[in-house]
Amino acid sequence: MALRVQEVQAEEVDRDVGYVYGGWLWVPTTHLPDVGHLKKTLTFESGRHAICAWRETEHHLGVPRGTSLRGYDFEVVREHVDFPDVTVEVLAAPRNAVQAEAVEALCCGDGIVSLPCGTGKTVVALMAWAEMGVPMLVVVPTLDLLRQWVDRVMEHTDLEEVGQVRSGKWSWEHPITVMVVNSLAAWRS
Repeated sequence: MALRVQEVQAEEVDRDVGYVYGGWLWVPTTHLPDVGHLKKTLTFESGRHAICAWRETEHHLGVPRGTSLRGYDFEVVREHVDFPDVTVEVLAAPRNAVQAEAVEALCCGDGIVSLPCGTGKTVVALMAWAEMGVPMLVVVPTLDLLRQWVDRVMEHTDLEEVGQVRSGKWSWEHPITVMVVNSLAAWRS
């Protein structure tokens, strides 16, 4: 059975239900046949120290949101977060079934789009973003990719401006902002 995802208030979560909170997927331990195995899989030895990519409470095991738990049968709820509504028109439509499927998958839950260069990953992300109607932050590793994202947003949407966070520019107040990751690191130090 696939994981069912619904949005509820955090106080409605119970110990037999999985939930998404703080970047973690909290899995009810009653639905895990071998908690120890999953913990071992998510523990990485680094010299004298172990790095644990899991957290534990009395009734849940927290794992990174991207962890594959296919085949487990439990409901997943999300903490309710109120984002401002964003209305944007994307001036493109999926050009093939792969793009349409990727947009649908992103709109239905968490996901990673892995497509070859030039197949429209940026446009897929823009279509999913427009469908979800919430603000978007795109974090890229280089200034060249920031410029590419800004160009694609301007080309494929009805927006007149894109927020940018990069060396010397801190423009957050936009429906979509593109950030170079080093700028965040510089800001925090």
